Amino acid sequence: MRRLDRAGQVTPRHAALGVRLDGAPHPIRVDLAWTPCRFGGHRPWLVCPSCRRRRVRLFLNRGCWLDCRSCLGLAYPTTRWGIHDRRLERLHRIHRRMGGTGSLFHAPPRPKGMHRRTYARLREAGAETKAALWGGLLEAEDRRLEPSGRRGNDDGLALDAVRGKPGCPPRSRGLDRSIAGGRV
Repeated sequence: MRRLDRAGQVTPRHAALGVRLDGAPHPIRVDLAWTPCRFGGHRPWLVCPSCRRRRVRLFLNRGCWLDCRSCLGLAYPTTRWGIHDRRLERLHRIHRRMGGTGSLFHAPPRPKGMHRRTYARLREAGAETKAALWGGLLEAEDRRLEPSGRRGNDDGLALDAVRGKPGCPPRSRGLDRSIAGGRV
């Protein structure tokens, strides 16, 4: 808006937006709404031509007119993520906060200047998230295999051994501790 105002394309009620279609500029006139700011002055808002709500951004719809995000049915990519994607993103965030840049399987050393209690809390949160991520992946594999039974391969036996089902050898102690939150 500031650029438009400096260019003289903003009047008290309308703004002229320059949109390039097929290489040629086409001005599109958009209504404005003004709201008072807390410490003086006024803030301009673009008014969506379809729903008449105040918006910061309008998007070009099929090269013909402008609409807001909700009128076009646009969504942020994170709203389409599943539970595993969210857990993996949380694990990445914790790992970056701990100063890590590489593998998620090993906790990075405590960064200089970080309190030991903060590092321990982040490490514990990372271990819990890792356990939930692995547990969720194993549950998803269970759901994939159970409806039609085992598909004739030996992979199911290996998965049963990891899960500790009856009739299978028990899991190793090291695996239990590293996934369940003892070591990261």
